[in-house]
Amino acid sequence: MELDIASDDRRKPPPQMRMAIESSLIHSSRALQSTLHLVDNGGELILVQRMLWPDHYAHDDGSYRTKRSRKYEAWRVDFDAGILVPVKGFNWRALFISMSRAISVSAETLPFVAADTIYFGYCGNLERYSLADGSIERTRLDRFEPCTIVDCLSYCIQGFGLIL
Repeated sequence: MELDIASDDRRKPPPQMRMAIESSLIHSSRALQSTLHLVDNGGELILVQRMLWPDHYAHDDGSYRTKRSRKYEAWRVDFDAGILVPVKGFNWRALFISMSRAISVSAETLPFVAADTIYFGYCGNLERYSLADGSIERTRLDRFEPCTIVDCLSYCIQGFGLIL
């Protein structure tokens, strides 16, 4: 949805929300299985979906097992066409996301921040997902060790700090 504020004329009705896109994204009502996040990425609105994805594999005994892994997908919201456009990069930016906050930062100006990467912070943990190759790395944030800018942003985005 978007807020339509086309005119400053006082005689017109107040601004109203209207549907910007229609999508059939798979979304679970369980917060740990699938979450959606909107991020302002340098003037473009990006929608990120974080999913718990089942990977089925066979054992030597012929039985099948399911292992769940994280998967991320990202789209640019095209307001004019009313569609989501898949993206494979964030224009040399990185996204820091938690369950309640999201920001985009320039990887060119911040050391240790990888471009086209999603950093997802939760419960003192950090997932680093490369949009380019699909690799994922998990680490634990330690408040007592020397911190990088990635650690600081990941910690703040989780909502532990009073402000961001």
